[in-house]
Amino acid sequence: MAMEIISNPEYLDLKEKFHIKPFNYTKIKLTGPEKSLMRRRGTRLQAFAERTASSNSTKYQHFIEVCEGKAEPNTNEEHVWLKYRSMLEEEKNLKEKFRQELIHSSERDEYIHSRLLP
Repeated sequence: MAMEIISNPEYLDLKEKFHIKPFNYTKIKLTGPEKSLMRRRGTRLQAFAERTASSNSTKYQHFIEVCEGKAEPNTNEEHVWLKYRSMLEEEKNLKEKFRQELIHSSERDEYIHSRLLP
């Protein structure tokens, strides 16, 4: 049973191909089938998760509960969406950690000194 759309903004095409963000830091990867599912259904899942689209189906209600951490994922879509969201969060955290390490690295200090001193 599909999540029937009840409302969504005119500008939002829920059938549009979802563009998966590039990941440079996280070691978690989407499998081929997971990438395919995200490309096909990611726009709709994101719209539901962000509440820009809604439905009155029980599948939609359960998906919202999963997104809020109130229920365990039951469907492949729910599992893949949570995995993707955790990858985004981990990517953000690792990117910031790398940035902080780079700021405080001795190599950076040496490089700056080599450029500033004659």
